[in-house]
Amino acid sequence: MEIILNNLPKQVPDTSSILQVIHEFISDQPTAMAVAVNQQVIPKSSWHSHQLMPSDRLTIIVPTQGG
Repeated sequence: MEIILNNLPKQVPDTSSILQVIHEFISDQPTAMAVAVNQQVIPKSSWHSHQLMPSDRLTIIVPTQGG
């Protein structure tokens, strides 16, 4: 199925969870990040069980340091 990950279309298996998508597409997995599906923040405790649906818009935000 196709989802939108940070505004880019991605193909994922039909039974993908948020955590599976993170493992597949986020190469350098930081310890802190926020995830929203269709503009609704999903708690980290639900990432492994939240099943994605076709056309879901997944937004992953990773904090960065800077000055």
